[in-house]
Amino acid sequence: MVLYFVQGVAIAYFTGFQKRYLLGHGIDPDRIAILSSLVLLPFILKPFIGLVADSLSVPRKLAIAVGLAVASGAFAMALGVNPAQEFYLFAALMITASLGVAIFDTVADALAVDAFADSEFGELQSRMLMGKSLGLILFSVIFGVVIDRGGYGQVFLFLAVAMLVPLAVWRSVGRVSRKERFEWRAFRAFTRRDVVSLAIYGVIYSIPSFGVSGLFAYYLSAMGANATQVGWLESVKSVGAIGGAMAFPWLLQRFGFARVAVIATLAAVGVSVLAPWYASFIYLGVVVALFGATWALRETVFTTLAMRLTDPAIAATMFSLLMAFSNLGTSLGEGWATAAAGRRGFEFAFVFFGLLNVASLWHFRRRDQKP
Repeated sequence: MVLYFVQGVAIAYFTGFQKRYLLGHGIDPDRIAILSSLVLLPFILKPFIGLVADSLSVPRKLAIAVGLAVASGAFAMALGVNPAQEFYLFAALMITASLGVAIFDTVADALAVDAFADSEFGELQSRMLMGKSLGLILFSVIFGVVIDRGGYGQVFLFLAVAMLVPLAVWRSVGRVSRKERFEWRAFRAFTRRDVVSLAIYGVIYSIPSFGVSGLFAYYLSAMGANATQVGWLESVKSVGAIGGAMAFPWLLQRFGFARVAVIATLAAVGVSVLAPWYASFIYLGVVVALFGATWALRETVFTTLAMRLTDPAIAATMFSLLMAFSNLGTSLGEGWATAAAGRRGFEFAFVFFGLLNVASLWHFRRRDQKP
């Protein structure tokens, strides 16, 4: 859970503050949109990271430590870089930091597949998402306050230190044996119809889900809000996500995957359509909290299904490949939604991407996958 807390810290910066930071340096919105997509590129490449970890039998803890060190070093170096003067260097550092996060995220997922039984995956994914959301909440608030008082420099220092937090509890992480040895024939699993269907669903649902999620901080900044307000908004979204993640195991047992996914998707449509009709900061906060809950339910549905379909012999590779399809959608959604808001306005972007959620419902037609 600590690893996912740290991942939440990184996401708090990438989704909540990077766009505002670059806008403050006069960076063109199209450049911001491109970087927003490129920062997510390492997550699309996670299967290659997983393949190395699986086939070479790289110790899980060592790989996690390397990823944390890479991310920490990149954030620390960004401390002295001015994006307006050295945009490409800044972009390279952010992509490198994202790569470090992707490495430890990939291996941590494989560690979870090895350590838990199939029946525990729903509860496990719920706790993982709660850890990520707690990191988002805490550091979104901290980042906002720190930025308003001392500028962005201290934020990069916070990020560099936060990446090393898991090492403080390193000894408490026991050695977990792999469920199965690596075998190339395990890759036949990717030809199964249920695996292919879930991969396609991962792309389709994540484009509007993450596209809308990344718009909120951008929208509030455009409305003239300060960094503290943006931080609180991201925290409120994460509080909603924690609520959704906590409710997921109970809802899953009661209704099954299909019904939970359909209800959460339709709710996401309604919340997204309501978002741009800004009445007050409180109104937007309520909308964001509701969005966080629906986002968490849909995210946990996908990750639990992906973990259940993962072959333990290629745990890091297969789970990360399924996540890569989701991250591909995330990358497309982040850039597409940001560009749409800049060119067509926030009202168009929220409504269009909100309605786009409906396209993902096809996956659950004639399905009600019980835990």
